[in-house]
Amino acid sequence: MITETDSLNAYEFKDYFVVFQDFKFSARTNSFKNQIKNLGGKKCSKKFSYNSQNNKRFLSIREIKKILGLK
Repeated sequence: MITETDSLNAYEFKDYFVVFQDFKFSARTNSFKNQIKNLGGKKCSKKFSYNSQNNKRFLSIREIKKILGLK
């Protein structure tokens, strides 16, 4: 889940998101953010959120079991 507040520090990749802690150490934070951008991460919009209400794809029980390595 990514809240609107989290979106200020969130980057989207093809299959996942990266959410940074709200660091106060700007030099280090900028270095991490630059690395994420170089790897293809795109900054999420300010009002972005990702949750069960606006999720477009839900996993089936079979898919969840496969991810967890269960039958």
